[in-house]
Amino acid sequence: MKGLIIIVVFFYFLIAQRLFKVWLKFFHRDTSMSPGEKQLSWVVLIVGTLLWPIVLPNAYLALLEKKLES
Repeated sequence: MKGLIIIVVFFYFLIAQRLFKVWLKFFHRDTSMSPGEKQLSWVVLIVGTLLWPIVLPNAYLALLEKKLES
């Protein structure tokens, strides 16, 4: 049981690291943000990365709904 928990935690952080890198690329590409928006974006980036098991499915469902509407 302990080994399973270690594997789950490992994959959680592995995916979180990958998502952070991808989302950070998008963050750096946007040059039109004000300093306040950049600060808020950092908070969203960090919180979104830590809570990716909740954020990622919700974002996917939102994209799916947009696709179905068009």
